[in-house]
Amino acid sequence: MEVFNFDCEFSAFLIRSITKLFNHRKYDELAELGVNIETAKKISNLPLSDAEKLSFSRGRIGKVLVLDDIIQLKLRHIQHEASRDKLYDKLIQMGASHAMMHELSGMDATEFRERRNHLGLPKASAGRPSALTDNESTQVLNTWQRFKGEEDDLVRLVYVGCETNIPLSRIWQFLKTPDDANGIELNNKKLRLVSNAS
Repeated sequence: MEVFNFDCEFSAFLIRSITKLFNHRKYDELAELGVNIETAKKISNLPLSDAEKLSFSRGRIGKVLVLDDIIQLKLRHIQHEASRDKLYDKLIQMGASHAMMHELSGMDATEFRERRNHLGLPKASAGRPSALTDNESTQVLNTWQRFKGEEDDLVRLVYVGCETNIPLSRIWQFLKTPDDANGIELNNKKLRLVSNAS
């Protein structure tokens, strides 16, 4: 079984980091580590055998402060991004148009096209989606209102699409079109669909 020596591994990491920082003239970063330029120069000039001796010498050659709260924040961001990626793919699979994805998520045409290719979908059709029938309009409105408790409009659109089995490009075209009769409008400032009846 391989023996893990944290002190040696950590020292080796610091030696590599100090060498790279010095070679790239990142003197401010070296100062943050508490390493002066002369020391960094000596470390960067060490032969490989001497660098290994330094890393395997008894005890650590330094310490570092781990910012746990920052790590937690970054992990939450990564997890959020992963869940959004899955949601975007789901929306596209359900017929979301580029216009809809751009307005609600800022997705550009290249990313939209690449996602469709990755999902094995054919090239998106051009032109304005066909209007909903009266029956479909009523169905969409009722379903949209039923899920008014969902704060994330992208998730809400998935629910409406699943319930009505209507392509999201057609649903989106209907919901974002100003119409006093259906009581739904698009708040452009927040890029959110807001129901006046909510």
